[in-house]
Amino acid sequence: KIDPKTLAAGSLLTIERETYSPQKKIVAIRVKSGLVNKTGAGVVQNVDTANKKVTLKDSTGYEDSYTWDDATVIRYQNQILTPAELKTGFTVNFTVKNSILQSLEVTQSVDRTVQATLYSVEDNGKTITYKRSGSTQLETKFLAEKPEIIMSGVVKPVLSDLLADSVSGDQVTLTINGEERITKIEVTGRQMEQLDAVTIVNYDSKTHWLTVKDANNQPRVIILDDKTKLESSNGTTLDKVEPLLGAGRKVSVTLIGTRALSLEVVYKVEGKISSINTSKKIISILSANGKVEEIPYNSALIVDIFGKSNASLADVRVGDEVSAQLSTNQDYLQSLKLKTSAQFEVVFTEPSKNRIRVKSGGTTSDIYTDKATLTGDSGQAILLADLRPGTLVNITLQGTTAVAVAEVKLTLGEVTGIDTSGNMLTVKDHSGNTQTLGVSGGVKVVKNGSTATNLSTLVSGDRVEIRKDIQGVTIVNVMEKLERAFWLANNSEIQVKRKSINDNFRYALS
Repeated sequence: KIDPKTLAAGSLLTIERETYSPQKKIVAIRVKSGLVNKTGAGVVQNVDTANKKVTLKDSTGYEDSYTWDDATVIRYQNQILTPAELKTGFTVNFTVKNSILQSLEVTQSVDRTVQATLYSVEDNGKTITYKRSGSTQLETKFLAEKPEIIMSGVVKPVLSDLLADSVSGDQVTLTINGEERITKIEVTGRQMEQLDAVTIVNYDSKTHWLTVKDANNQPRVIILDDKTKLESSNGTTLDKVEPLLGAGRKVSVTLIGTRALSLEVVYKVEGKISSINTSKKIISILSANGKVEEIPYNSALIVDIFGKSNASLADVRVGDEVSAQLSTNQDYLQSLKLKTSAQFEVVFTEPSKNRIRVKSGGTTSDIYTDKATLTGDSGQAILLADLRPGTLVNITLQGTTAVAVAEVKLTLGEVTGIDTSGNMLTVKDHSGNTQTLGVSGGVKVVKNGSTATNLSTLVSGDRVEIRKDIQGVTIVNVMEKLERAFWLANNSEIQVKRKSINDNFRYALS
């Protein structure tokens, strides 16, 4: 349907009339070809960048598609947008001349995305400067209070993890809200090179020039600056790292051109044990990048395994995940820390000492958390004081050192639906909210003292407590129903009538 007012002179029409009355009234006008001139307002329904068409819906609900060309101006406030930045839901004013979209102004924006290269990130964390893909102009935007940052391979990245550079900054997708603040930064590409375990030839402390020999025995000159992220067994500042940059030592470096982004004096190797040669006293470790490192050891090797005192190399098996700590000169294995994970119940916490007491299988352990990341049951960062007694936690350890503490999500409620074939369980919690849980990773249902490995023993109405164990198996504990006649209640407890003198009749309110 086309508004006749939008037809331009010269349009070719086909007119259809009815034939059953003397007046022969017009019943339809079909436009065979014509030019449309129009101004109006609408809401973006679809953007086809391949065919250069945008579909708009006006206030009457009528939809029409318009073609743009290279002269079309698309803007929001004082900014020029690319057609790819238009999104469904944008409210716009537009002008069409000779069937070509002349201008389109976004009047009320929803979130839009921009492909760009990071140029700089302000030290105060309030603004970033970037250059759009295909543009030579720099733009600066304020950041939202807590912008979401997504970076492959980095858990919970922060602004300091972004690489901003005038030549080779991170390629990013920026999400900009209607207030023109950046709410999300997703790193889509990084122009950097990784040199793993290269050998130092020389280091000049005055110029901070580091010469190394790469895997092809070719010399490379790398420049350290005040932005280079440093790591070593001695510390993470330049004065701690420089004494270790002697000829023959191995370092791992990430760099752009000749500028070092990060440098690690290799002091550990992490991966899986691929072989243990006790006659030659060599341990082979398969790292995550597929490289096998052969490391000699001696009789002074320390083996560190959580829950096992006086551990030795005989307790280590092929396939075990380990962190191998090297000697200062990187010439032999100093200690071997076995990576383990287990589920515990919190007994209490001591935040001032970074210590948590936990128990499992009747054994109580004190674990220090100063080197661990702590996360809640939804993956959010938490403090040690946030973990209450009785909470279940999954703790990942390297030897006896905790590197991660994660609160286990506990779901309490009533079973309202069971899909045994689809391995799905629907539960309504005490607030009346319903959620469906998948148990495809395995399930154990504990009911009336028996354990089943499927959902068939559950029935609607069962009150359950649901969690996952350390292997990811869903544990469903069906709680025993206890029926008692109500007696009285106060602010702290409920009392019920007893059937016998030994019955508990007082229940505290949480």
